[in-house]
Amino acid sequence: MMKQFDTKRGTSFGSIPGKILKDSKDIIKTKVTQILNIGKTKSVFSNEMKRGDINPAFKPGKNNRMDTGNYRPLSVLPYLSKIPERDF
Repeated sequence: MMKQFDTKRGTSFGSIPGKILKDSKDIIKTKVTQILNIGKTKSVFSNEMKRGDINPAFKPGKNNRMDTGNYRPLSVLPYLSKIPERDF
């Protein structure tokens, strides 16, 4: 699953960058799998993995960058939160 990460995309503040996760997947995959399986069996998802950064994204086709209505919120979540999202 980690080999599919797009490491060119941003990561949320305080989370592990995708490139580091991808490069160290052989070392950390056992522990990450254990952590995610425990959460799955207990039906618990860590609050830290839900926390993301909200950034303004300019809407395509709009001209005025000074108008706040021309932006939409873009949530950047930690890479590890994507694993259960694709798995479940």
